[in-house]
Amino acid sequence: MLSIVYITFREHCKFEWFVDSLLAQTDESLRKWIQIIVVDGLLHDPAVTESDRRDFIKNCVGNHFELVHVPPKPTAWQGKYRVTSENYFAAANTRNTGACYAKYDYIAFHDDLGCPSQTWLQSVLNARLKNEVHCGAYTKAHDIVVESGVVVSKRDNGVDHRLSVYRQDISPAYNSHFYGSSFCMPLELYFKLNGINEMCDGNAGEDYEFGARIMKSGVQFYYDKLMFIYESEEIFGSDRERKCIRADPKKNPNDPTSDLSHYMLDYVNTCDIYKINSEFSLRDYNHKIVKLGMDPETVFLKPVDRIHFFTHKLISQGL
Repeated sequence: MLSIVYITFREHCKFEWFVDSLLAQTDESLRKWIQIIVVDGLLHDPAVTESDRRDFIKNCVGNHFELVHVPPKPTAWQGKYRVTSENYFAAANTRNTGACYAKYDYIAFHDDLGCPSQTWLQSVLNARLKNEVHCGAYTKAHDIVVESGVVVSKRDNGVDHRLSVYRQDISPAYNSHFYGSSFCMPLELYFKLNGINEMCDGNAGEDYEFGARIMKSGVQFYYDKLMFIYESEEIFGSDRERKCIRADPKKNPNDPTSDLSHYMLDYVNTCDIYKINSEFSLRDYNHKIVKLGMDPETVFLKPVDRIHFFTHKLISQGL
């Protein structure tokens, strides 16, 4: 039993690659135990027709998997409830949203523009059997051609440097090697840590911050070469016009280490790892939505403008 969270903020997200690859790796007896949760930043975008967007996702999945298709939960940084003038990068909030809808006790995450290799799902299922945390490998490429869920041609552009660091297919990993494009873990651990740190939204670096907290909790995570995805480097059509700002302000313009990224690196070494995102509980959100069937619109907190912890300015002023 597996919940897979697929996150996207792109119209041309290549979701069909993801689904077709899963179809090639499964039969009907396995598919009925897989829940796909699409957290879609464009679902409530005024430039996108919601019915068309829902139809696209639904038609890709068909009746093969259980599907949940939702927007990211309310955040100050992007979407319907944002307080900023433009959308900012907010992957922590988006991934945390997926966990709020997970019905199974093991969860995997997969970014858009990616096609899972034909060993990806089995690697996730093997990690589930061991109740371990695994982080997958990737290659970035141009001109990816996918046929029936299998990559048949591509032009490599960037190779995951971790592939040359670890000799074995599955290896204990360094905490700085937790990358967010593909990973899996017990849902209980995700809830214990209250998810990915949303202090990183507006900036980035939420993935390696999460890896560091996993390790500080006493849990080893593993780098899994067989949990492999091909990531497209292309920008498709209207997505060229869309952006999610990533900002990294500095306290001192003459000191490159005085930026928000370095602040967060230091923060993870001193914070209480179990009190991240203290204004809400992902476990509570999940219980209300999945177990009690409550309307997410009434469950999720709505953001208000507030002073940013690093810039000491209102979030509405941007980073």
